[in-house]
Amino acid sequence: MPPRDAGYAYAAYVAAALIYAGYALSIWWRWRRVARRSTRGPGAP
Repeated sequence: MPPRDAGYAYAAYVAAALIYAGYALSIWWRWRRVARRSTRGPGAP
C-alpha cells in the first residue's frame, strides 16, 4: 500500500519530467537555429 503522501511524489516526478522535457526541447531548438544559420552562408543576417 503506498503511503499517504504518494500523490506529492507523483506530482514531483511529473514536474521533473516536464522540466527535463522542456530543457531537451530548448537544446533541440537552439541546435536547429544554429544549424539553419550556418547553412545560410557568410553575410546573411
